[in-house]
Amino acid sequence: MCLIQFFSTTSEELCCQNCPDEGTQKYYSIDTSHDRCGECCMAPENFTIFKRFETGLTEATVDHPCHELGYTEYEITETHGAAGYYMTLDKYKKQDMCCQNCTDEGTQKYYSIDTIHDRCGECCMAPENYTIFKRFETGLTEATVDHPCHELGYTEYEITETHGAAGYYMTLDKYKKINSTDNSTTDEGVSTDEQILNHTRYYRSHSSKGLKGGHIAAIVLCCVAVVAAIAVTIGVSKGLAPGSAGAISNASVDNSSSINKLNFNK
Repeated sequence: MCLIQFFSTTSEELCCQNCPDEGTQKYYSIDTSHDRCGECCMAPENFTIFKRFETGLTEATVDHPCHELGYTEYEITETHGAAGYYMTLDKYKKQDMCCQNCTDEGTQKYYSIDTIHDRCGECCMAPENYTIFKRFETGLTEATVDHPCHELGYTEYEITETHGAAGYYMTLDKYKKINSTDNSTTDEGVSTDEQILNHTRYYRSHSSKGLKGGHIAAIVLCCVAVVAAIAVTIGVSKGLAPGSAGAISNASVDNSSSINKLNFNK
């Protein structure tokens, strides 16, 4: 990669998305042995020195040369060097993507922002299909640059997916912002994944404590007893003989016994 590798350290934070330090500009190099691309910020007067160690070191003419060359997934930030000469660089690798460029004849680049999950998707599509897919994805927009998601700050490739149904399908490359996570939430402020997990736990725990046959039979008998008590009350209020009211009660209990014969413990 860039520079002498007698000394090397790593970091999880990118160093060189932009080169804000005065007097520095972007340089890059392709590591053909490992198929990686590195970007660094360097003072132009040091170019000749580091070029001796990294013959592929090249001055960038775009903001993100590795991305333009197909190395779209950030991998690691490293510092290489020795003998007082050190350089920190961001290293990128390639991904199996569908839509870096729209090479198929009659297609062009479109993109859409998923505001719920804070993601950006790019696809290659024939312009005549735009109206159809616009119905399903209202944010679908024709791109005016090669990599619209990158320009909007979604610089880290995440996954390539195919969405659709009923004969309408579209494959897209999905990007996220560096160090971002899917923080979609419900109205209650609980993440979607956590809510699903909580529901799973609830139903799992309650299914393991489900009503057994004895419980159901007990409930049925309680209901029958209540009905019998109501029947007795009605019978007394209408002047029926206590025996007739008891007959109603017995009939109800007899009926419940037939219910209790069902096998609730299956």
